[in-house]
Amino acid sequence: MSYVDRAVELIEHASRLAVPTGATFTSDAGTLNIKRDALAEHKAVQHEWRFIARKLAMLSRFQEGWDYAHSQPLQAGAQANYLEWLATVSPDRMGDAEPMLTDEGHIRLEWRQNGYTSIAEIGADSLYLAVLAPVRSDDDAEEYESFEQDALDRFFRNGILRS
Repeated sequence: MSYVDRAVELIEHASRLAVPTGATFTSDAGTLNIKRDALAEHKAVQHEWRFIARKLAMLSRFQEGWDYAHSQPLQAGAQANYLEWLATVSPDRMGDAEPMLTDEGHIRLEWRQNGYTSIAEIGADSLYLAVLAPVRSDDDAEEYESFEQDALDRFFRNGILRS
């Protein structure tokens, strides 16, 4: 069994959530099939994917109040959106796709590039993108009232906040 297959199993057993478009779920077999072809091509990706799957499984077990009284568990839709997007991430950027849980139950990503910190928060029905620049007056952010995978792709791959 490959690392990718084992990583997917970790997600399966952590919780049964809404699955992304392009994935299939059957409750009888408990099988989650994610677009794995792109991920399975590179051993480095398999290693990163395994780590990410374990972290996502851990995050999916957090319950309300995990950080403070009103912090929320991982939203099923946020996880589905994240997994759909993650299947498109190139091998050399997989390390930047490590998920963190926000108090609202969203998935947060942070990465640094050329002195800038980029932040993406993926919700079930929202997306927040921000750039923290070396000079505070150059900071910028964009908020979407739905999950816009194209906007996240553009921001993650090219650093472009707005189209």
